[in-house]
Amino acid sequence: MYNGSNGWKKQEEFNELVVASGIIGFFDKPVEIKRGMFSNWYVNWRTLSSDAYMLDKVADYIVDFIKHIGAKPKCIYGVPDGATKWAVISQMKWAKSMPDFAKGKYPVPMGRSKPKEHGMPKDRLFVGEPKGPTLVVEDVTVMGESLMNVVNTLESMHVNVIGTIALTDRNERSVYGKSVKDTLASIHMDYHAMSNAVDLLPEALKRSNASLAVRRAVSNEFKLLGVKNIKL
Repeated sequence: MYNGSNGWKKQEEFNELVVASGIIGFFDKPVEIKRGMFSNWYVNWRTLSSDAYMLDKVADYIVDFIKHIGAKPKCIYGVPDGATKWAVISQMKWAKSMPDFAKGKYPVPMGRSKPKEHGMPKDRLFVGEPKGPTLVVEDVTVMGESLMNVVNTLESMHVNVIGTIALTDRNERSVYGKSVKDTLASIHMDYHAMSNAVDLLPEALKRSNASLAVRRAVSNEFKLLGVKNIKL
C-alpha cells in the first residue's frame, strides 16, 4: 500500500492544485531525477516556490495538513535547498496561528546545503538553528534517503525531530524493495505525504500530450519500482 493522507479533507483540492499547476512533466527522453536514476516523469515544486502567490497558497495547505496529522511542532524545517522556502513560509504561518505566538517563542530555522568551513557547529549547518519539536518538510521524495540523512543530521545535533512530511511522494521503491515510508520507519521516524504519484499521475497524463511511448514507459516504471501498479 502507498502512504495516503488518511482522510485529509483538502486532499482532492490539493491534488487538483498539483495537477493543474503543471509541475508534473513528462519527457520522451528519460531525465535524471537523482544520481543514477532516470525517469520519463518529474515533479518540479521549485517552479511554484518561485511565485509569491503560490508559495503563500501551498504554505496554507502545509499548515492545514500539519494540523490534520496532529503534529505539534515548534519548528518546521525544510530539507535544503528544495524545501527551504516552503518551510520558512509555513513556519511563519504556523507560528502566527498559535495562541502563544510571541517574541522568542518560535524560531525560523534554515539549513545550509553545504556546511560552512568555519564557525560554531550550529552556524556551519544552519542559518537559524531549529529548536524544540521539529517537523521536517521535503518537496519530493524518491527513495527517502535524502530525508533520512537530514533527520539523522538534525538528531546528531540534538534536534528533537517529531516527524517528516513530503509535498509529493513518487511512490517508488529502492533497489532493496523499500518505500519511503519503510526507509523512515527503519529509523523509527513518522512520515506523511501530502500527495502521491499513484493518485496524481493518471489525471496528469490525461491532461498532457505525452506520447503512447511515454505512457508505457511510466507504466513499466511502476511495474518495476512502484509501491503498486497504476492504470494509465
